[in-house]
Amino acid sequence: MSPLISIIAIIIIYRISMTLSNFLNSQFFYISIPYIGSLLGILLSTFVLPIELPDMMSRIFLTIFLFSIGYQTVPYLKKRFFIRMIWLIFVTALLMAGFEWISRFIPGEGGELLGSIFFAYNENVLEMFVPSERLTYFQYWGHLQLLIVFFITPLFLYFFERVYRLSKKEVSQKESILTFRAKDKGTLMIIIGLWLVALTVITLSSFLKTENFFIYDFVLGMISGMLFRLYQQRLNKPPAKKTLELVGMIGTLHLYIFIISTIITSSHFVSLFTGTYFDLNVFVLFLLKTIFLMMGMLLVLPKLIRKWSGSEKMVAAVAIWTFSLNAPVVCMHGMRTAMNKWGSAPHVLFIIPPVILWLVNYVHAALLLILQR
Repeated sequence: MSPLISIIAIIIIYRISMTLSNFLNSQFFYISIPYIGSLLGILLSTFVLPIELPDMMSRIFLTIFLFSIGYQTVPYLKKRFFIRMIWLIFVTALLMAGFEWISRFIPGEGGELLGSIFFAYNENVLEMFVPSERLTYFQYWGHLQLLIVFFITPLFLYFFERVYRLSKKEVSQKESILTFRAKDKGTLMIIIGLWLVALTVITLSSFLKTENFFIYDFVLGMISGMLFRLYQQRLNKPPAKKTLELVGMIGTLHLYIFIISTIITSSHFVSLFTGTYFDLNVFVLFLLKTIFLMMGMLLVLPKLIRKWSGSEKMVAAVAIWTFSLNAPVVCMHGMRTAMNKWGSAPHVLFIIPPVILWLVNYVHAALLLILQR
């Protein structure tokens, strides 16, 4: 399928998914818009015509989302933000070291796959530490783990709600999402501006080859959002409330389309190589790791953060569970899905992206280098 048709198809899938989600009130059951869209996209791509968003488009959508995150983060850059960021980095390092230690007791390829190699899944890390002749094998299991985590995320959130008996008194007011229309005044100009920023950032990243230092275009997008907001503050021109809401909603829209595209691409990859690489024993080990980590996040983590609100505990638990197992995209989906029902958790939401999309890569690479020696 041509890139243009794929883009149109994914946008149509998104619109259908949003209509179904609103009609069925699926957010109440943690069935999000991109969850429905991913299912529809996989079915359409499997039985009708293949859908694949061009890599450049995927980078633009993710960069715009991260710009919106950086833009919204600035007011929260206070003592609590940095304390929680340090705490999160410590937790991620502890989890990675724990995965590597446990994997030493599992013989064969299962032990290699159950280590920390898929932690906050990063293709560059795979290429650095996995032999080229085995790279596709590891990529296959990485994509399969992503699909497993993505599709059981609603169960994780449901169990968390039941275990901790969350009530409306414990959480913020439910967020309204994606209520804007493209014809609203100012919306089109903001979208055009964000696309121009994304294209500029991607061009700069490609020219400087910043990805060699784990500084990807979407990381630059997030930093650009922060710098632009700081520049506005210096000029004493704070953004209007409506502008803030639009930037957040537009960012979420681009995130949702990126998620749908990523899940469809991963399903293609898994279906292509299942006959070659699938191993039932390894699959069972993956499921056990997923379940045990889920139990840890449900039963242990909230007791370590007792002073946090109900929504903050849920968002932190699903975030750490998802990015510990695989790609940040499933982490973003899990956090967003939790907040769609229980309300915003900015003191958690805005801490996660800079850690799992950027800083954790240095910790992960250092750990793997030490273990190799």
